[in-house]
Amino acid sequence: MAKREITENVILKLDESGNGSNKTIIRVVQWNGYAPVLEKRSVFEGEDGEWRNGKAKGFNADDFKLILKNKVKIEKALIKKG
Repeated sequence: MAKREITENVILKLDESGNGSNKTIIRVVQWNGYAPVLEKRSVFEGEDGEWRNGKAKGFNADDFKLILKNKVKIEKALIKKG
């Protein structure tokens, strides 16, 4: 079975928290050329030193405040073609 390639285009990074090899990021990202989306996702550093995407997470009150503060930037990033 052929391995399916997944492409990731990070358009805007709003926040990054955590330390060491486990972090959480809030960003606007485009997967496989589809429409950009706003997401909060855990990321981790693999044994090879490359960062890998983990699970998507829900937004909390602080995240919501950050989103409201940056709504114009987010809107522009979400309508980006790319």
